[in-house]
Amino acid sequence: KLLLVGRLVFIACSLRFLKWPPFKQASSPLHVWWELSYLLLCTILIFPHQRYYSMFMAMPAALWLVQFAVVRWQEEQGRIRPWLALWVVVYLLSNIDLLLGEFAAVYEHYKVMSFMVIALIGMLWWCSPARLTKMLDDQRAEPI
Repeated sequence: KLLLVGRLVFIACSLRFLKWPPFKQASSPLHVWWELSYLLLCTILIFPHQRYYSMFMAMPAALWLVQFAVVRWQEEQGRIRPWLALWVVVYLLSNIDLLLGEFAAVYEHYKVMSFMVIALIGMLWWCSPARLTKMLDDQRAEPI
């Protein structure tokens, strides 16, 4: 039952990310990048044998979140927020095999990569193209 619920959640998330109805053209290139980031993150979860290449598949999502973080950083005049610290921790833990590979069996047992990918999907969900576009428009509207 838990796997069925997990599959239904992924289907619902896919409909959210890829827009409903299907086969509709994306509203902007930002949205295409956001969709691609989600699909590649899902690939890491769907095909666990690809975990050695997972840092490459997570790269579009990481770049999306970096872009969002830079825009947010400029909006908040350089203050460090918990979301930025969370992003750094999640990304470092996503690549923990490269950093501390000696304990790989422990990471695999506790499914660290799977939980970090789910965290990245959550962060990607929150950092939507609409939110990024709104922040960029607000920055352009402010007088210098």
